[in-house]
Amino acid sequence: MEAEPMETEPELLTHPAAAEPVLPTAPVAEPASPGAGPATAPAATLFAGITGVADIDLVRAHAASLAAAMQGTHVTLAYAGADTTRTAITPELDLLSYPLPTAEATGTPASPWAQTAAAQAALLALASDSSAQSVVLLHPDLAALEPSALLQLTAPVLTREADLVMASYAQGPFDGLLNHSILAPLTRALYGKHVRFPLAPDFALSSRMAARLRMRAHSGGSTGTSVLWPTTVAAAMDATVAEVRLGLQHPTPSGDLDLATVIAQLVGSTFGEMELHAPLWQRVRAAQHSVPFSQFAAPVAAPLSSETVDTAPMIKSFVLGSRSLQDVWGMILPPVTLLDLKRITLLPAERFRLPDELWVRIIYDFALGYRLRTINRTHLLGALTPLYLGWVASYIQEASADPAFQAEARAERLARAFEDGKPYLVRRWRWPDRFNP
Repeated sequence: MEAEPMETEPELLTHPAAAEPVLPTAPVAEPASPGAGPATAPAATLFAGITGVADIDLVRAHAASLAAAMQGTHVTLAYAGADTTRTAITPELDLLSYPLPTAEATGTPASPWAQTAAAQAALLALASDSSAQSVVLLHPDLAALEPSALLQLTAPVLTREADLVMASYAQGPFDGLLNHSILAPLTRALYGKHVRFPLAPDFALSSRMAARLRMRAHSGGSTGTSVLWPTTVAAAMDATVAEVRLGLQHPTPSGDLDLATVIAQLVGSTFGEMELHAPLWQRVRAAQHSVPFSQFAAPVAAPLSSETVDTAPMIKSFVLGSRSLQDVWGMILPPVTLLDLKRITLLPAERFRLPDELWVRIIYDFALGYRLRTINRTHLLGALTPLYLGWVASYIQEASADPAFQAEARAERLARAFEDGKPYLVRRWRWPDRFNP
């Protein structure tokens, strides 16, 4: 990442330039000799927190397997319970129950992402109290609590090769499109951290990174966002970020929420982070790949589904939005963009495409409109919904028409388009009145 010098903290972790990283098991303490006194303390301490309600019997079963796999590391496994109670299972394993924060108690919106962030904040506070050297926060379905997955996730932190390790997941080409179309490429272009899932529910942290993320969690309400973005915090620290690919999937947290609500909560939070960290991302010149733990992070091509996805309703929503939201879009988007959108509405359905360069400008202009409060922010984010559906329709039709389509390569092209378009964002952000194409 090329940026102007920033204030740093001591002991910033850096990744060795050479050598393939090797996944270790946790360090093993030397056994005590007969008559030598008390046994040596474990060489490392790990705090593992589950960010939601989980089956206690499954938690205990996973805990037993975890203790066997991580011998020599003292593990505290925290799960949601009625109160804060610590139970020693073995000399190297404690179970810690904690009361799950409620939306009423925290004053956060009743959204799955805000509730997860509240649980993450509570767990980070408990981790600080336990003086853990490393912290890992996990999805409550416990898929990442399997010893093999947890070792992959925590190894770069335990070996001091990274401050933050984000999980990457196996997905089909049409899964997680909001992440792939906005959240991931925008995060990469802004902050120079190349991670595929900036809101991954499974991630590991050094104690220093955990302390900074805890501070960010406590200031979240005052900055207008209730979602925690670990990658953004890492960028502000200029910390080393790694990514490991876990061979698992989690259920989508959006549940029964409609698309407009999901966009408002996630994209709105992203735009809020942009506003908060504007001095930082305007100095970032190029994306920096996360530490390449290649045996875990290498993408696996997902085959296209044989099931046909009907894009007609999406295109219809896009065209209707172009008609009914013309005045709203005109307050956010410059005339040249409106003209490009008008041309797209006139295309036959089978030729419907929304070019990457146009999509990037749309997102950057909406981010600027969010910052300037051009219109009510809720209305602004709602006006993005038909545009997003247009992008999805274009993406699906492009993928379906190409037998050799590779989702990973397509995501990379879009990410580079966001990077190439960043000077446009910077100019408009700094001089919104003077630069209006």
